[in-house]
Amino acid sequence: MGAGHEAGSLDSPLILERLDWRRWRVNKTFQCAGVSIPAGYVTDLASVPRIFQGMLPASGSYTLAAVVHDCGCTAWDTLHRRVGRQMANLCFPRKTTDRLFLNVMADEGVPFLTRWTLWAAVRANSIKRARQAHLEDLKLLPILAGPGLLVLAAGLLTFPFLVLFWAGNRVAGCFDRSSN
Repeated sequence: MGAGHEAGSLDSPLILERLDWRRWRVNKTFQCAGVSIPAGYVTDLASVPRIFQGMLPASGSYTLAAVVHDCGCTAWDTLHRRVGRQMANLCFPRKTTDRLFLNVMADEGVPFLTRWTLWAAVRANSIKRARQAHLEDLKLLPILAGPGLLVLAAGLLTFPFLVLFWAGNRVAGCFDRSSN
């Protein structure tokens, strides 16, 4: 199959095998933050929309957290289908999985803005997926929007400078050619 990728902790690294451009398989059972990730589990790592992958690729210092989060979400979704939403929330709520994602990223040393942006995205997705949003989740919307707006603003501010840099290089290249 594909190339291997490691992320990890001191005791045992998480070893992933690339299956295709989007999916990875865990090669060895791994424990992290109370979640057992079984060998053979398939993940897409961080589910970042393609438009943002230039800023936040699917893998990075947050790979371990992404695999733990995917595994937790899979467990919740499976339980939700079998026993219903109320029982699934009692056993393994998505909110807990999302908080675990944030905590593992902090433990792995993911920079503050990156981890809060990724957490806000998964939390917003969890709220969107819920059949009815709880009032406490709705209170989080301004917090969730903050990191996303910062990333968007940074991209919008950076773009004109990139265009000017590109244009400056083109103009400088014209002068270089004319002096030969």
